[in-house]
Amino acid sequence: MYSFNIEDDSLQKGHSVLEVANNIQQLIVHPCNHNVILYMRKIVFVTRDGFQSSLYPLKFPQTFKIKRPQLTSAAFVQKYVIMLISGILYIYNPINTLWIPAKGINVKIDGISTNQCCINEDTFCKNISHLVIAYKKSIKISEVLLFLSTNGGLDFEEIRPEMPSEGMFEGAFIFPTISALSLLIRNNQKFHFRYMAVYSNLTSSPFSFSFGDIEPSFIQTVGMKGQIVIWSKHSLYFTPNHGQNVYPIRYNPMPGQPETFEKENRVILQVITSNNEEISVFTSDGGLFFGKLNMDAKLLKVKSLKSAFKGLLLFDKFDDLVIVEPIPGQFNNIFDFSHCVISVEQEIFAFSKFLEPCMVQRFFSPYQKEAHYIDLNESFNYGVAYVPKSKDEGLFLILVTDPFLVTYQAEIEQNELMYDVYGSLSLNISVKLLPASRIVKYDFLERMFPSELSTLIVDVLHKDILCRRMPAITIFLIVGCPPFKEILVSKRVTACSKGLLDPSKLHNNYTYLIKKKFYDPTFSFQSKQADKDLTVKYDYATLGCPLVAHYSSPWSPELQLWYEGNFVEVVSVEYVLFEVNGINDYSYELHVIDVPCISEVQNWTYMISQQTKPNPHTAWNSKVVSYKSINFRSCLEPGPPKTASDFAEYQVMGGQFRNYIHFSKRNGIYIFKAIVVNPKYSFCDLSVTFSVFVYGAQPETGYSSEMLLGLFILILLLMISVGFLVQ
Repeated sequence: MYSFNIEDDSLQKGHSVLEVANNIQQLIVHPCNHNVILYMRKIVFVTRDGFQSSLYPLKFPQTFKIKRPQLTSAAFVQKYVIMLISGILYIYNPINTLWIPAKGINVKIDGISTNQCCINEDTFCKNISHLVIAYKKSIKISEVLLFLSTNGGLDFEEIRPEMPSEGMFEGAFIFPTISALSLLIRNNQKFHFRYMAVYSNLTSSPFSFSFGDIEPSFIQTVGMKGQIVIWSKHSLYFTPNHGQNVYPIRYNPMPGQPETFEKENRVILQVITSNNEEISVFTSDGGLFFGKLNMDAKLLKVKSLKSAFKGLLLFDKFDDLVIVEPIPGQFNNIFDFSHCVISVEQEIFAFSKFLEPCMVQRFFSPYQKEAHYIDLNESFNYGVAYVPKSKDEGLFLILVTDPFLVTYQAEIEQNELMYDVYGSLSLNISVKLLPASRIVKYDFLERMFPSELSTLIVDVLHKDILCRRMPAITIFLIVGCPPFKEILVSKRVTACSKGLLDPSKLHNNYTYLIKKKFYDPTFSFQSKQADKDLTVKYDYATLGCPLVAHYSSPWSPELQLWYEGNFVEVVSVEYVLFEVNGINDYSYELHVIDVPCISEVQNWTYMISQQTKPNPHTAWNSKVVSYKSINFRSCLEPGPPKTASDFAEYQVMGGQFRNYIHFSKRNGIYIFKAIVVNPKYSFCDLSVTFSVFVYGAQPETGYSSEMLLGLFILILLLMISVGFLVQ
């Protein structure tokens, strides 16, 4: 790693000014932080305050031995910038100015792709943001070589997808909201998308550019809605659904303006998009265009500029357009930045009488841009409020990005008069999971998308440009384990509340002894014994006061499901138990004969034997880790033929059959771990560790029964002898 101070130009030796290749004119805004921006035109600048401060051009360490470093592509990955410089990928940290070369790529590449998640700081969002695809384009699809990184571009692995398609490979896209990696393929002058997805493998409809253009550029818009803007020198296209349908953005000419957007002598110089579904285009003849990105995407020419201006366009945080231009400062090699603001609202207002009026007065939802987890057997209800400007109700458009994953039902209600004479409408949407099955042909998809994500989009049809302050409602649906969902054990009665144990002693480094004949440290579940006694230190901070059970009474715990600190329900599905120290002197009440099994019965002995390294914590797995790893199977369902003896213990707790634990006749502490194994209950790994104090047995004596019998006989003989002597 190499570093220099971007605010200090004193370190001239050992660094070269980073140039921009191929006349690229691009200004990249961080998807999650509008103040962090990368400027790419001839030279490179990186700002963390929206170009409010003076900057030196970005320099590249000569230690990497690139004679003339040229930047060809770049993207933000969380707080870093990944840059493709002379065919080699580097990670740059703008905070401490560190340069790190990526590992695992052994060929020259010319393309990178990522999709940043700005929803929240949850693990699923970070996993998405860490995904990076690097590739070499303009090669035969049969020779495609991709490099995948799951840690933000630091390390890559080579993947070679087998694609039954002809043509040339031109780019790759990460689509988290359909759990897919998509490739852009060109056949002669026609393009189409080919998807490698978890639930389906599709091919999009073809499209082609005007005037024989075959070099595409593209932007994935912020918000993970599946929107892509695709353009060439002369053509401008848009897809609202991950490339499945691609169509030209419709040009809406105003009086006195040319009838068409595409001209052979007009070249597209810059395309930018905002976080609110807006687009701006600047062309070689000085045309400045503005438009909305929706199902009816339109473009309007709002201004004519000098085609030779040296700045780049930017949407600011108010969604106005800003021309940012570097100006040499008073000191050597330092640049200030001018900001020319163009009020989009004012420019549009000048043409308002020629545009369709906005039919929406208010369009909002309290769930806008929120993320909600959907677990198994759950559904969510969302509300959207719509206040029209006329008595026409308008038509709603409801989309889910992944229809293989979730489905919805919607109904409209007419509310009482609230905002004006026309009242308001409420759109109530209920979303639930579909019982879909994954089709995972490519193993790397399992690593890319451990959790599924779908986006619910609600919009009003036929919204024109004057509705620019009414963006579509976007709600993110995360299919997976919700954070803070857990199971706990009910503790209505404990050994402390019954006065059997003193909590002050348990809290004060309490230890207890497990005799060697009562536990098996190998967890073989075959009644093996240890070689020596085990002293256990009781973890009161974690376990609290133990539950209580009489040795002679059948016992089972009550497991409860909790979410975000609130009780949900008593767990009634299958789970298994084991004692974490290896104690094995307990048994199960039910036997195989008590359960109407139609297939092989799983038990601890069998599950442990299937592991290379026996580990009871992982022996049973009800969760999809690699989509092939669920190993729990109910014996009530079809499967391998039953071979277990009718008198073998049935060691699954919960479910349809109430099973109990029978303790041996001794007092002591057991520390159990309960693991929910029913795969249809939750996406979460639900387990809980708790303690039980067993009481009621007489204390063990230190003498054998034979010794006690001999002692009794000896005492009896002595008493008889004393009797004779007394007589």
